[in-house]
Amino acid sequence: MTHLFTSRRDREQWERQKERQNAEWARQRQDKLADVRAQVYLDLMEFSQNLTLILDIDLDSEERDALPDQMSDLLHPARLSARIRLYLDEDVLAAWWRVANSYASVREAAKDIDSLEAMPRDVIKRASEAVEVLQSLLRSRVHEPS
Repeated sequence: MTHLFTSRRDREQWERQKERQNAEWARQRQDKLADVRAQVYLDLMEFSQNLTLILDIDLDSEERDALPDQMSDLLHPARLSARIRLYLDEDVLAAWWRVANSYASVREAAKDIDSLEAMPRDVIKRASEAVEVLQSLLRSRVHEPS
């Protein structure tokens, strides 16, 4: 009889320990996901900020006659797209696609001109607006709980 009570007590103790451990693992997964999301937000903000700097180039400067080939130390847009699809919501993805398409339009327009002075203003304006929308969305999302 004593053995039966000990077994039940041990089983109950083991169940409580298992529940605590599962709760701890769930909390750790949530913390990790929050960290990954924060990193994606940061990567997106860095990319968009760098794009803003490119779009704000002094078009009259003689030092710059073409857009930089790539933004150093930033994630490639395709990798950012994959991470957004995995970790963020559809609104951020839509805003990102608008930025990525605008960036591609700017790059394409830059190929067809001799200098940035000839860059169509509407292409730059659309890209700048897309970046502003994305940055605003990122600022609002980064302060929301996961």
